[in-house]
Amino acid sequence: MKIALVRLPSVRFAGCMVLLVSGFAATIKANSVSVIPRPVRLEMKEGKFLFKPGMAILADSAVAAEGRFFARSLAPALGFTLEVSTSRIGSAPHVEMKLVRSLEKLGDEGYRLNVSPKRILLTAPTAAGVFYGSQTLRQLLPVQIYREAKMEGTEWSVPCLLIEDTPRFKWRGAMLDVSRHFMPKEFVKKYIDLLAIHKMNSFHWHLTDAPRWPLPQLQSPPAPTRVARIPARLPASCCNRLVRNKDQRAVKSWRTPPSSSA
Repeated sequence: MKIALVRLPSVRFAGCMVLLVSGFAATIKANSVSVIPRPVRLEMKEGKFLFKPGMAILADSAVAAEGRFFARSLAPALGFTLEVSTSRIGSAPHVEMKLVRSLEKLGDEGYRLNVSPKRILLTAPTAAGVFYGSQTLRQLLPVQIYREAKMEGTEWSVPCLLIEDTPRFKWRGAMLDVSRHFMPKEFVKKYIDLLAIHKMNSFHWHLTDAPRWPLPQLQSPPAPTRVARIPARLPASCCNRLVRNKDQRAVKSWRTPPSSSA
């Protein structure tokens, strides 16, 4: 009995050290995952999922558009395009996107991402959540995925993990002031894409300070708008980009200070 009493503290100490070291290692591993913004919940698991030619995305019909957008965004760097299917695709490794109404607690823009070696399961209560979850999945790939040309010699892998996330702020956006500083069309389109990548949902487009409306296709400035769908009266080239990122809001603004142009 005396021997047992003497050894017990050392056993407890060893057990505490094992738990401490394993917890510390898990924290380091989680911190090595770079996702912006930081997810509410992140649990690391063993293994990785590999993206390879011939893989497919299985998507509900309600989120097939989000699946196709995700596939197109990866294609330039991957050098191949993931096929999007709305019917079962067998047991081969694949990405699955679907709506799960029971996840309503995550809100309109929340999602759950579960990565295992054979399947990536992205679920959300709404299509907006699937869209933002796909942006997280893109961030988990090597940074070369953002290149617009095929990248040779890159292992397109995602670590196995579980992410559950919901935005802290309902309004997340940035303003682009083209009233004082002219911005070419391609820059505006790129700017909108960057907002989507960082899960911002509002594009504030400050068009003019003057009472005059310089765009020839618009006879007069429409009423200030805050909408989920983009008004068709925006310039077509940028309107198409916003519709593609359809879970963003557009905010147009202008000011007409009295007698400021006199």
